[in-house]
Amino acid sequence: MKSCTSRSRRAPRRLAACLLLLLPACLLPSPAAPTRYFEPALPARGLSARPSADGAALRLRFVRAASHLGAPIVWRSSDVELGAYDDLRWNALPAEFVEQELAQRLFVEQGMTRVSSGWDAPVLDVMLTAFEEQRVPGSHQARVALQLTLTGSDRRTLLLTTVEATAPIEGDDGAAIARAVGRALGEVADDAQRAVRGAIAP
Repeated sequence: MKSCTSRSRRAPRRLAACLLLLLPACLLPSPAAPTRYFEPALPARGLSARPSADGAALRLRFVRAASHLGAPIVWRSSDVELGAYDDLRWNALPAEFVEQELAQRLFVEQGMTRVSSGWDAPVLDVMLTAFEEQRVPGSHQARVALQLTLTGSDRRTLLLTTVEATAPIEGDDGAAIARAVGRALGEVADDAQRAVRGAIAP
């Protein structure tokens, strides 16, 4: 009888000891989701033109970006609220993607002559203001927006405008966002090159 009583007393103690050992594991935060990297998926395009020596000259300065547009993928839920994903990032800065696309459109496909410095040709300044996922009520889309300032060799403003485009996001993951941002970026780059060519043309 004494043995049974002793065992019955030890059982709750063992259970309590096991619970104390498991308690720290329950209190520890769950491991963070692994970081995933993406790049905008741009639509396929036709054959590109080659630059010609007599093409219109243009200097494209570095594309600047709003302070919130860095490597983390940005989302916006209203005109006053935005944030960034902890685990979804671009594999390069958004401004770099924009600069590459503008250079492709202007100097490769349109055959303009790229000038690297000075004021011997019109100068194009670009500010990237949106490169984001929009999760506003009733709409889930990507948006890309650029502010363009084109200054002539005589320092006269030839163009001051904003171009932007949106594309529906067909899915709920990072890949769907990257595809939609790519479509919007392609459209914005096309609109930008048309605006610049129109302002430079005699």
